[in-house]
Amino acid sequence: MLVDRGCRLTVVPAQTSADEVLKMNPDGIFLSNGPGDPAPCDYAIHAIQKFLETEIPLFGICLGHQLLALASGAKTVKMKFGHHGGNHPVKRYGPKRG
Repeated sequence: MLVDRGCRLTVVPAQTSADEVLKMNPDGIFLSNGPGDPAPCDYAIHAIQKFLETEIPLFGICLGHQLLALASGAKTVKMKFGHHGGNHPVKRYGPKRG
């Protein structure tokens, strides 16, 4: 989707240093998802804190969003019961399709 809009994407390993990423002069930084508890990922939290000192837009999804929160001083707590794969009913109005 981003490539279709003319964006050039560079994917780096999770433990790439903030300095290495910043040398690439990105227009934005996307923090992707992943498994597990974000708290032990201090390498990522420290890198994100450096990113926050810049004017570069940041976006986090799932684990990336939790890491962004921790880097900003928030706390995360493991849910007793997760809410993965929530089901929401959908009602179609109008003609039926094929």
